[in-house]
Amino acid sequence: MKSLGKWSVEHRVSVNLIMIFLIVAGLYTILNMKRELFPVFSLGMINIGVTYPGASPEEVEEGICIKIEERLKSLEDVKTMYSTSLEGHGSVTLELAAGTDINKKLDEIRTQIDLIDSFPEEAEDPVIMEIKKNDPAIYLAIYGEVDERLLRDTAEKIRDDLVETDEISLADLIGVKDFEISIEVSEENLRRFNLSFDQVATAVKTGSLDLPGGKIKTKGGEFLIRTKGKMYTGEEFERIPLVTREDGTTVRLGDVAIISDGFEDQDIKARFNGKPAALVVVRRTDSQDTIAISKTVKDYIKIHKDLLPKGITLGYWFDMAEMVQDRIDLLLRNGAQGILLVFIVLALFLDLGLAFWVSSGIPISFTGAFLILDYFGASINMLSLFGFIMTLGILVDDAIIVGENVYTHYKTGKSAGEAVIDGIAQIGAPVVMAVTTTIVAFIPLMHIQGIMGKFIFIMPQAVICILTISLVEAFVILPAHLYHALTPPKKNKALIYRVCFFWLEWLKKDILDAHKWVRDRIEKALMAFIHSLYTPVLKYCVRNRYFTLAIGFGVLIVSIGLLAGGHVPFVFFPKTDSNWIVSEIIYPLGTPFETTEKTIKKIEKGAFELNEFFRDRVVDEEDIIVNNFSQVGIIPRRDWKLGVYGGHCGETWIEILPASKRPDIPAPEVTAKWRE
Repeated sequence: MKSLGKWSVEHRVSVNLIMIFLIVAGLYTILNMKRELFPVFSLGMINIGVTYPGASPEEVEEGICIKIEERLKSLEDVKTMYSTSLEGHGSVTLELAAGTDINKKLDEIRTQIDLIDSFPEEAEDPVIMEIKKNDPAIYLAIYGEVDERLLRDTAEKIRDDLVETDEISLADLIGVKDFEISIEVSEENLRRFNLSFDQVATAVKTGSLDLPGGKIKTKGGEFLIRTKGKMYTGEEFERIPLVTREDGTTVRLGDVAIISDGFEDQDIKARFNGKPAALVVVRRTDSQDTIAISKTVKDYIKIHKDLLPKGITLGYWFDMAEMVQDRIDLLLRNGAQGILLVFIVLALFLDLGLAFWVSSGIPISFTGAFLILDYFGASINMLSLFGFIMTLGILVDDAIIVGENVYTHYKTGKSAGEAVIDGIAQIGAPVVMAVTTTIVAFIPLMHIQGIMGKFIFIMPQAVICILTISLVEAFVILPAHLYHALTPPKKNKALIYRVCFFWLEWLKKDILDAHKWVRDRIEKALMAFIHSLYTPVLKYCVRNRYFTLAIGFGVLIVSIGLLAGGHVPFVFFPKTDSNWIVSEIIYPLGTPFETTEKTIKKIEKGAFELNEFFRDRVVDEEDIIVNNFSQVGIIPRRDWKLGVYGGHCGETWIEILPASKRPDIPAPEVTAKWRE
C-alpha cells in the first residue's frame, strides 16, 4: 500500500486524468444507458398453447393437455411442467433446468409436438414459444361514446403510428374484438338457385386466395407470376361468383347469403373513465428505454389530441416511466445530501480541502460504477438503483478512514507527502479487508438459482461494482488530492493575481479562520467527552470482559426471541403505499356476460363516488381518482398468477393521486371505502 500511495503522490497528472476519465465516461454512459422498471432476463420457460374452439375445460384437458404432457414427460432438463385448461384453450408450460439451451429445447419440443396425431380435428395448430417478460412501458387509451368499429380503426392507426417511431417497436391492442366476416347462407336461397352448401363453401375457399403462378423466362429476364385474390371486406366477398346461368347472368355470394363485416362474437369489452375504450399497450424490448418510450407516447397525445374523429379522446395509463424517474430522482437527492453531509461532518474535524476531496469520492465512485455496469450489459432499473442507494453510506467509509489517518500523521509535524504515504501504509490493509468483507457478503446473492436469482442479480452486481471503484478511488485518486490539500500554498503569487484577486485571499483567510475557530471548539468538546465518559466506560468493559460478553449474549438472545416469537414480523418485500388499486370479480362458469358487465359498471360507479367522499382531505380539493380502467371477459396474467378468461370474469383498476397530494389518505383506506 505504501508504494501505491507513493505512486499517486508522484504521478498527480496521471491520477487526475484517471479521475476525469471516470467522471466524463461515466456521465456519458449514464445519459445513454437503458432505463427500465426491472431488469430483463430469460425466464427459462416454454409454453405450448392450443386453441380448441367451443370445448369445455374438461374436453380441453383430455383432448389437448394430457396428450402434450404424455409426449413431453420424457424430455431431459425439464424442472417442472404444469398445464392450464380453460374454455376453448389449453396450455402446457415447462420450466427448464438452469443452464439449458432454450433454443435447442424449443426445436426438440416442436419435434415432439409434431408427432402427436390425435388432437381433435377442431383444434388449431399448436403455438410453441419461449415466455419472455416484455413488461408494458405505458398504456395509451382511446375512448369515447362512438361506434365500436371507429374506435378500433382509430386504435389500429395509432398503434401503427407508434410502431413506426424510432423508440417503439412493440405495441398491442387490448379490450377490442377481432375482426370477422360472417356469412349466413339462406336455405331458401339455396333451393331457389339450385345450389348446395358445399358449392358455396368451396366458392368462398377458392375465391379468396393469393397463389403463386410460377415464372416466365424471356430474353429480357425472368418474371414471377402471382395471383392476387385475397379479400378483406364484406363487399368483396359479396361479389364472389357462385354459378353462371345459361342466360349469362351470374349468381354471386351476396345473392344467397347475408354477409356481415363486423367483429367476432367474443365476450370482451373495455372502458376507460366510464366510456367504451380500446387500449394500445406499448411494450419495451431488451434494448429500448422505458422513459424514452413514455415520452414518445405523451408527445403523440399532445400532437394528435385535436386531430381525432369527433367524440374520441386520448389518455395514458400505468406509466412505468414515472416509477423509474422517481427512483432516479431519489438517488440524485440522496447522493447530493450524502455529499453535503459527509463534507459538513468531516469539515468539523478535519481540513476543509481534505473534507472536500473525501466527499468527492461519492460522485467519482457512482460514475465509475455505472461505467462498469454498462460494460456488463446492465441497465438503470429499480434494483440497480436500490443497490446504489443502499451503498451510499458505505462507499465513503474507506476514504474517510484514509483521510482521517493521513490528517493525523500530518498533525504530528510530517510533510504532506510523508503524511499521505505513511498514513496509507498504516491502514491500507485493514481498509481493504473491511471493504472486501462487504463485497464477499454480497457475492452469494449473485449465485441464487431460479427466477428470483436472475431477478435480483443486478443488485449485488451494482453493490460490488461501486465498492470496488470506491476502493480504487481511495488508494489511487484520493492520495494525490490529499497531498495537494495539505501542501501549503505558494506565498509568492503572480503580480496580476495579487492585483485582481487580492479580495479572494482575504475571503479565503476569513473562511479558514472561522473554520479553525469552530473546529478547535468541537475538538475540545469531543476530547472532553472521550476523557470524562468514554475512556472510563471502556476501561470498565475491558476489566470486566466476561460481564460485557454476557451482556452481548443477552442482547443476542433477546433479539432471536423477538424474531422467533413473531414480535418482529418478517416479510420478504414490505408493502408500500401504491397509486393503483384493482378489483377483480369472478362468477361461476356460464354466468352471462351481461351480468358481469353490470357488476363491473356498479364497481366503477362506486370508484367515482370516492371523489366526493375524500374531496375535503385532498390538496386543492382535486378528484382523488385520476383514471379508471375496466375490462370484462378477461383478467390477464400478472406475475405468477394465472389469467382468467370468459364472460364470467372482469376487473376494474383505479389510479389515485400520488401520496404527496393525499398526505393523510393511505391507499388501504381508499381500498376499504371502495369495498363498502
